[in-house]
Amino acid sequence: MKKIIPILVILITFINLYKPKTEDVLIPANSSIRLRIIPADNSANALVDKAKVKDLVKKEIIPLLSTEKTLEDTRTKITNSIPLIKEKLNTLNITYSLNYGENFFPEKMLLNQTYNPGKYESLVITLGKGEGSNYWCVLYPPLCLIDEDKYGTDTVEYKSIVKEIISKYLK
Repeated sequence: MKKIIPILVILITFINLYKPKTEDVLIPANSSIRLRIIPADNSANALVDKAKVKDLVKKEIIPLLSTEKTLEDTRTKITNSIPLIKEKLNTLNITYSLNYGENFFPEKMLLNQTYNPGKYESLVITLGKGEGSNYWCVLYPPLCLIDEDKYGTDTVEYKSIVKEIISKYLK
């Protein structure tokens, strides 16, 4: 019991100190462009369609944007590439709508950072009714490239400082 009380005090202190601040976002809304792909629903077929669109975007569209150095250049490239993006999406024979502009995003997590819900400059591809769980990433700065394809899921190691502290005191 004597060991548990200091551990709980440390745990509570750590939790209270480690509250992310909304101003400490990695990617400010006014200097980024997001991508969102929303499937028709969460059925197996709709999720397969979402994966097809995601793969097409990663193969055909993201490389178009990855050479752009500024936000304005990326905006221009996206705007000029809308016909090409539609042409590529049409090859999948999936019902979709495409919108580039200010679009609503629910609360999101990226690189352990919470992003508040709101309207963000974004390219949104909605499949069918758009009622499924979406895929999202950041086109500018080009964080769509930071994902499981590059780093794999086996290379991620999660550590808990709380667990390490508790283990240390229980030994």
